Amino acid sequence: AAAGQPAFVDVGTATFYPATDATSLALALGSIIASTTNELGTSQTCDPCADLTCTATQRCVVDATGPTCVADPCASSPCPAGFALCAGACVNLAADPGSCGACGLACAKGTGCLAGVCRGCACPGLTACGGGCVDLLNDNRNCGACGLACPSGQSCAHGACAATSCSCASGLTCCADGCFNTTSDVQHCGVCNHVCAQGLVCSGGVCLCSCAANDSNCGGVVVSCDDDCGCRNLQADPANCGACGNACPVGLPCENGACVCECPTNLTCCPGFCADTSRDPSNCGACGNVCRTTETCVAGVCK
Repeated sequence: AAAGQPAFVDVGTATFYPATDATSLALALGSIIASTTNELGTSQTCDPCADLTCTATQRCVVDATGPTCVADPCASSPCPAGFALCAGACVNLAADPGSCGACGLACAKGTGCLAGVCRGCACPGLTACGGGCVDLLNDNRNCGACGLACPSGQSCAHGACAATSCSCASGLTCCADGCFNTTSDVQHCGVCNHVCAQGLVCSGGVCLCSCAANDSNCGGVVVSCDDDCGCRNLQADPANCGACGNACPVGLPCENGACVCECPTNLTCCPGFCADTSRDPSNCGACGNVCRTTETCVAGVCK
């Protein structure tokens, strides 16, 4: 190289590379063979991504900080419909208590993931397991504890798996206490020992509200929500207004499937109460707008 001209040597091949500036130096580096020989004579690949393991939907890129995994927009998800890829595994965000609603969002002890929200069960005797509320005393898939499934040939009775040994006619299922039609038996609905809540019927192996003839889902108005705690009128139930789990603010009624506020014309409906936003220092001009201790609310403005 000329005097003062930067240069470098590839020690693996003893090749001399002149370079006039940092840019051409980087280009020259990228042009050499990315392979050297170690002391034992084995080949090593000089690939910065070689030691980085990315998921099926990621690719390795190299930036100023080094190699890193980023989302690959061209990759298709390896998970089936309704599942998301979280830490390399396909999970159901609507039912997984370890990733409820979002990857890594774990539910607290005593709650389950129901429709993507961490919450407990409203009905006595039921426990939140995975994506639903179950009775640990008789649920074959959660017998005595969440996730403890009874093996084939056994059913759950009083929180313990018991062997079933009976010969049943066609259309009947052998349970610990006899043969039953699990498509219509309220004590064995769908599976052995799955008991429908009071007021529900078993139809097609599913606990449903008892409706008029030829109206299997009560017209979508009176339904059994996911806690199996009885029938809910979605048009009038404040805890399930318009949809299961859609609760109205405390004190607000549900009318025609919508939470409504019933306040005098001179008051504003705030969550659970009526307020005079023109002079209420705790709700000045709007619900929840609190004036400073040295201020008063005048015509909806803190002064």
